[in-house]
Amino acid sequence: MAPLRTTNRLARIVAITAGLGATGAVVGGCCAAIAVTVISIVETKSAFIFSVEFFRLLGIVALAGAMTGIVGAPALAWGLLRRVPLGRAIVVTAIATIAGAILGEMFFPFNPYWNVIPGVIVCGWLGFLLAGVALRLLSPRA
Repeated sequence: MAPLRTTNRLARIVAITAGLGATGAVVGGCCAAIAVTVISIVETKSAFIFSVEFFRLLGIVALAGAMTGIVGAPALAWGLLRRVPLGRAIVVTAIATIAGAILGEMFFPFNPYWNVIPGVIVCGWLGFLLAGVALRLLSPRA
């Protein structure tokens, strides 16, 4: 009977991790798209958001956000957020990621001559991680 329980437990873990990855991909893509849209509106006074180039940029950014979310969401959820309700974890980390990305572009704008990684990416990651740590510290202990 023990191997059956182990198999069921492993199947649950794999299913939950896959669900977290899928959710992270969707939310990561949306966060990236929202952040780039806000940044584009602020920097170009909304003229750029109606162009074909903007939609191409949005697709690339959403794909990068989805790829980051598909890895980051399960890692953060299993590592820090096991006792945090799923809805709260998604909403708080998404808002912090968007805010971090916007602030990163405001304070550390991309310059191809001296930036290795743009501030929008680094601060978006930092917002995501800090929100996870804050949720962990503020979550009740079991």
